[in-house]
Amino acid sequence: MKYHATILAILLGCSTVVRADVLLLEQGKARAEIVADVRGLTPTGAQVVKDAADWLAESLERASGVAFTIVDEPRDKPSLVVSRADVWPKIARAAGLVAGKYDDYAIVTRSAERRVYVLGNSEESARFGIADLLRRWGFRWFAPSKKWHVTPRLRDLPVDLTVVESPQLIERRIWYAYGMSGDDLRPRLLDYQRWAAANRLTLRGLTRTGHSYGNIIGRNTKAFANNPQLSAMQEDGSRDQTSVPNARKFCFSNPDLIDLVAQDRRQLLEINRRANPAAFMVSVDPSDGQGTCHCEKCKALGTTTDRVMHLANETAKRLRAQDPRAWVGLYAYSSHRLPPTIDVEPNVYVQVALGFNRTQYSLPELVERWSQKVSAIGLREYYGVQAWDWGLPGRARGGRVAYHRKWIPFYAERNLNGVNEGLNVIMHMSHVGACTGRDHFSGWSLDWVTLAIGYLPYVDRFYAPADARGAFVAVRDACARYGSHIVAIPRDSLLVLSKENGDALFNADSEWEAVTPLRKSHGAKVGILALGATASIAQQAAVELGGTADVFVVNGLPLPEKFLDGIFEQYNGVVTVEDGIIGTRCTGVRGFAGLVLSSASNSGTKTEHIGIVDPRIAPSEGHDEVWEHFGLTTGAIIDAAKSLV
Repeated sequence: MKYHATILAILLGCSTVVRADVLLLEQGKARAEIVADVRGLTPTGAQVVKDAADWLAESLERASGVAFTIVDEPRDKPSLVVSRADVWPKIARAAGLVAGKYDDYAIVTRSAERRVYVLGNSEESARFGIADLLRRWGFRWFAPSKKWHVTPRLRDLPVDLTVVESPQLIERRIWYAYGMSGDDLRPRLLDYQRWAAANRLTLRGLTRTGHSYGNIIGRNTKAFANNPQLSAMQEDGSRDQTSVPNARKFCFSNPDLIDLVAQDRRQLLEINRRANPAAFMVSVDPSDGQGTCHCEKCKALGTTTDRVMHLANETAKRLRAQDPRAWVGLYAYSSHRLPPTIDVEPNVYVQVALGFNRTQYSLPELVERWSQKVSAIGLREYYGVQAWDWGLPGRARGGRVAYHRKWIPFYAERNLNGVNEGLNVIMHMSHVGACTGRDHFSGWSLDWVTLAIGYLPYVDRFYAPADARGAFVAVRDACARYGSHIVAIPRDSLLVLSKENGDALFNADSEWEAVTPLRKSHGAKVGILALGATASIAQQAAVELGGTADVFVVNGLPLPEKFLDGIFEQYNGVVTVEDGIIGTRCTGVRGFAGLVLSSASNSGTKTEHIGIVDPRIAPSEGHDEVWEHFGLTTGAIIDAAKSLV
């Protein structure tokens, strides 16, 4: 980022020292208050500024243990003021902040006033200023998960900084491809928003390029239902009125369609400006997927891209005639990936998609050709796509340093002004364990449990489903969450686990839980903890033990807090079962067995562990034969349980 810095001096008098800084913290005590100045802001903008102030206060309290007061206007006290620059225009101008650049912000220390100002040309850039300060103080948000947050320990916090920041890219987004709507995902959405703001990524950006035709149809359902000529003609001569709106294409040459789109986009821009007065762009990008209109008038417009751009041009001209600030945006993507042969209006913005390139040009060549046709250009990246990389370490674009080393200079050299990255990888999928799938997944094999436990600090959950129904519950839960996950699904057909009344243990609407009771008996002296698929043989062992042992299915990790403490308190002995390498007490117990053994060491509870001790070549006809070879049997579990009574 470019910046302008002003050096502040310490003024020395005969007997006093005038501080050039403002103290927020001194000797572990708060010396300033936080001001969220929202005068003149829209309700949406005011909420962003208040969020920035709350975030600052919460972060400082975590770092120092001291609560900071938040007020809505400055008082005669030391303070840090967060607001939009036009609320404090003289201070912003004096610092060198140029009005009109949406993402620019200034951090200004006025020691004589005992104030620090964080002023943005927009509410979001004011929040970026708070993110900048927190970063300078040692806070980090490496990923959208609390496991990846770093909080420093602060006791004294003087501020003597005056700086202006101006990002080169006006759009910097990394987002989840399928969104985070729904109340159940709100905590994940908040984690994502905090991470994005902390890394100064766009949350309230001004560019609009996403697929729009479905939105236009949804806002004008009667018009499209009553006039089939608005929709694209298919190759058989019929008008497409059966495809879902998000897949339908338009008849680009139809004057009524052009009028409708221009009017709809003008209305949408007005709506957007009520929430954000700086809004200037609306999308006219086609719906996702291939397709175009095959009527003769549309064919006469030129290539598939020419047809799309004809509608974009006409919409751009009409918007500009009424509002010189108005732009339209779209992707270079799918059927309209190649540059047009026609001229493009000056208020048309294009983001070139860096995936699905089936043209005769390389991606750099494609970007170069588009840059010759339009006045403003950005990139739509694909930092992670599940079907491409399966979440494997080093496979996703976003995780490859060499890829960024190539493309970041490419952005900079061409003065591109937007990067819009999509992610739709949320889990690691694997066929693992001592079933016939062992070694199917590179790097996992029989040591899969130990490896998964090693990843726990970096992932949200590790799932080890016990049967096919449990696998469905696990995958559904993983898809409803955000962050990294490991889902370890055995390949063999497994026994469907059942409750004592014969009903299936897991159903389609079951909520995922780390541990599920499978067999419970009054007065049982032994607890059997079966990880994943081995619950089937543990279930049979409990029946043959005649009520002297309870069985719990461990569906994944981490375990609930204090769960093992409760198990050790309840039972005289605990048996663990897993179909991975557990080693021996001489060589070191590992895997789930090692986790339980170490936790039991201070409780006095005796433990036995069933797993793979000698990982030599085994038959692979099916899991029954493999488990028997390795000693993972009902009889082994029974013997272990009896030895603990």
